[in-house]
Amino acid sequence: MVDDLTSRQSVTGADLSKTATVHTRIGKATALVDAADAMMEKIRAAIVSKGHAGEEFTLEERANYRLNLGHIAQSCCEAVDELLPLTGGRGLETTHPMQRAWRDVHAIAQHIGLVWDVQTGLYGNVRLGHGSPDPKL
Repeated sequence: MVDDLTSRQSVTGADLSKTATVHTRIGKATALVDAADAMMEKIRAAIVSKGHAGEEFTLEERANYRLNLGHIAQSCCEAVDELLPLTGGRGLETTHPMQRAWRDVHAIAQHIGLVWDVQTGLYGNVRLGHGSPDPKL
């Protein structure tokens, strides 16, 4: 996506690769994805470590993982949402790779285990001592 912008011009002829708002969107999207990736690595490492040690996960740890996975999904949606406007009208065509990326990331984020509102509510319930409303947690 970013490589596509190096030679792209707006309808007014402006070189988008030299536009500050384009730089900002690319930077924000990159930071969101990098932070999501770092959180995934942290979660993965903790799961592997506990698995090797044969330790059980506490309810609070499981709720925290779900909270962070929901935040990762939300961050990935936000990153794609930052970049989609840079594709212009082309990005709205169903054949455009960015449109496919937008649909895919938003579809994944709708999984009940990732929906942000659900995960924050679940986490709040657990943290405040009310247990989990999700029997699968």
